Amino acid sequence: MAARSVGYPSIVMSTETTPSSDATAALDVEALRANLRLTPAQRIAELDRMLRFHHRVQVRTLSPDLRERLWQEEVTEARRRMEASGDGE
Repeated sequence: MAARSVGYPSIVMSTETTPSSDATAALDVEALRANLRLTPAQRIAELDRMLRFHHRVQVRTLSPDLRERLWQEEVTEARRRMEASGDGE
């Protein structure tokens, strides 16, 4: 994957807000275009790279107890979504 240039990204600002947030949404158009140029396999590899990075950050910054609690919450939420969609049967 080509390295992105350092600088200000092309951002599209939206003043639309969601019911849960009054924050302004921003979309990095250049990052979106770069992602769309990737093959599905490259996108999966990029997601895997980001998940591994996220894990390394958590290992360095969160206590084992907090990491375990967060993991259990993620598993519980994933099971709830699967059951709600009918995939968990």
